[in-house]
Amino acid sequence: MGERYKCTLSPELLKKAIEELNEPEDNDKRLAAIDKLRTRFEEEDNELELIRSDEAFLLRFLRVRKFDQDRAYTMLFNYHKQRKEWRELFDLVDDPSKVDHLLRCGAVVPLYDRRAKDGTFITIGRPGLGFDDNTTMVHFIAVLVLTLEKLLENEEFQIYGLTIIEDMADFGLYLAMQMPSLGSKFLHIIQDAMPVRVKSVNMIHEALVFDVIYSIISSFMKEKMKNRLTLHGDKFDKLHEKIDPANLPFSLGGSGPDLNPDWWTRQILADVGQGEDTALYECTLSSELLNKTVAELNEPEDNDKRLAAIDKLKTRFHEESNGLELIRSDDAFLLREIFERRKFDEDRAFLTLLNYHKQRIEWKELFNFVSNPKKLEHLATAGAVVPLQDKKSKNGEFIIIGRPGYGFKKSDDMLRFVALLIVTLEKLLEQEELQICGLCVIQNLYDVGFSIATQMPGIGRRMLGLLQDAMPVRVKSLNIVNEPVVFDMIYMIINKFLKEKMKRRLQLHGSNFEKLHEVIEPSFLPSIFGGSGPDLDAEWWSSEIIPSDESV
Repeated sequence: MGERYKCTLSPELLKKAIEELNEPEDNDKRLAAIDKLRTRFEEEDNELELIRSDEAFLLRFLRVRKFDQDRAYTMLFNYHKQRKEWRELFDLVDDPSKVDHLLRCGAVVPLYDRRAKDGTFITIGRPGLGFDDNTTMVHFIAVLVLTLEKLLENEEFQIYGLTIIEDMADFGLYLAMQMPSLGSKFLHIIQDAMPVRVKSVNMIHEALVFDVIYSIISSFMKEKMKNRLTLHGDKFDKLHEKIDPANLPFSLGGSGPDLNPDWWTRQILADVGQGEDTALYECTLSSELLNKTVAELNEPEDNDKRLAAIDKLKTRFHEESNGLELIRSDDAFLLREIFERRKFDEDRAFLTLLNYHKQRIEWKELFNFVSNPKKLEHLATAGAVVPLQDKKSKNGEFIIIGRPGYGFKKSDDMLRFVALLIVTLEKLLEQEELQICGLCVIQNLYDVGFSIATQMPGIGRRMLGLLQDAMPVRVKSLNIVNEPVVFDMIYMIINKFLKEKMKRRLQLHGSNFEKLHEVIEPSFLPSIFGGSGPDLDAEWWSSEIIPSDESV
């Protein structure tokens, strides 16, 4: 049988397990209870086979049923029966790669290292988020079950239990129609099969259709679950009585960091060899690009030296970041998006990486939009920020055109424009060629009126801090065109926040495009910039960065 379970609970946690879950303090009695449960399952004529017989696994079922053998056996039986009968669900649970698109977008995310006021762990579900044409509520339930299975590896979670927040903002009619048939099966798993102590369920942003759904599924809910369910709508006061707002993201009325699905995706997929941490970077650059990055960015040609540099940076961040968690720790992110920006200078790369993560936490108002690009759809479809497709500057840089004020509604401000710019840069940074060759930026200020102009000094300073010190982008050329008269005053203010390198790369063109044409071939530019190329195509880029209606 191998080495037997040994209790390593802290005195405080053991005391809680004894008082609330009737757990024996004596380990021999604990092991005897586990043995009894295992033997009963194996001897009962249930035609089921334990998927795991280890003590840590069986202990979960005893704890959730307060060491009542009959109730623990019933839950263990239900768990295995569900796995056998609901194969549509558990085929997904057993192969998480089939739902990795939901994991990566954050359809279900536990809050890292943050708890409710009663000590329970917190998990946020967002049914509908990241859904495509082939995604159903079964896929969402599979992600939730995967999340619970992973959390159950933590004994503290088994003992304290779970607070669930279900954000129904993306829950449309198509998904609602699936719930009457799925609701009873889902509730049976949560209430009678999964060894999880669900202490609180909180529904927010629920639509009117939820009243109909609830009237159907409430008949399958046990009284205890009904008593623990709260419908909050769009008001978070009652939610904040359970969870400190400092632990919640801005989208839930809190002041904590944004939801970070990347760390949880790595936790889930690492078990099946697909977590980002498990794949070592392999260089696939063309000979020309590799020569350029070796010559200009001091990149080691030897891959082992690359990987050693990455590991060193990763270790340093974990040791010196004052508790910040890497939103991505895969080699490709750290190598291309951080190291290359700083020419493989470890100190400068570390500062950029640190600033990037600090900005995501401190500038919540901005990154709330970045994390929810659907809120920027009207600006994207209007073409407020558009890269030129398959066109480069004469130096080989990618070209991006920004038009602050263009397509703005009355409620829009420069913050939303900057957010769309960041979303665009994050997407472009997925291309290694852009990371190496850099970016040529054109900012057309034709639509900048007085209201926008008054916002630019304040937000301009923060944007420059983000672009110069935190975003891993090589801005090689910055071109301002059609700037209004008031821009002279704006420039006097923000100029002191520009680094010398950026000042040298900044050109004010007004309405004269001759110097711009020295940087970019006129046949690549639309007529609004004195070129003979096609008009800007916002549609292709909007489809790249904005989730489709079908997925929402």
